[in-house]
Amino acid sequence: MIGLLFFGALILWAIIALTLGIKLPKWFGANRPITRVLASVVLAPLIFFAPVADEIIAYPQMYKLCESVKDFRYNEAEVTGKIVSKYAYVLNVEKRVLRGGLPIDITTYGFRAANNGEVLVQWTEIQTNGGFLGFPAGSSGTKMPLVLPTTCSTFPRGRVGLEALEKKLRLTKSDIDFSK
Repeated sequence: MIGLLFFGALILWAIIALTLGIKLPKWFGANRPITRVLASVVLAPLIFFAPVADEIIAYPQMYKLCESVKDFRYNEAEVTGKIVSKYAYVLNVEKRVLRGGLPIDITTYGFRAANNGEVLVQWTEIQTNGGFLGFPAGSSGTKMPLVLPTTCSTFPRGRVGLEALEKKLRLTKSDIDFSK
């Protein structure tokens, strides 16, 4: 049902963009038919893509950032067989604005060692905070982009990559708070 509403809104916006693309040249005094047709051919797509223009402009930069977060950071010799925190800690949150004015959060997570609280394993997640259009992301109250990925992280398919790393390094998880 939501999909039907989305496509219905998309078709309605396409009709509005096409109508504005045809009417605007007339309203601004383009008298020759060829001038009106050329202006309409240029204006209609521009009006249609205007709400997501910031995402289209930011796409190459976001793609480059997502490529940079492919690996976990750890020293295998030091980490193997250690006791770590059960839950990941937020180590750093960096807020940026990409070209086109698209805000993003770059969050670094990590597991801490039981004996001294040292960070043993780190990974990164990049999350977009919607764009100009501000399409709602369900009932959470947050906004999501339409063109860009909402999140890209070290583990692209759920937490499967993290669980595989935990098994590989034979990490034992503990409920003790290691942040102190």
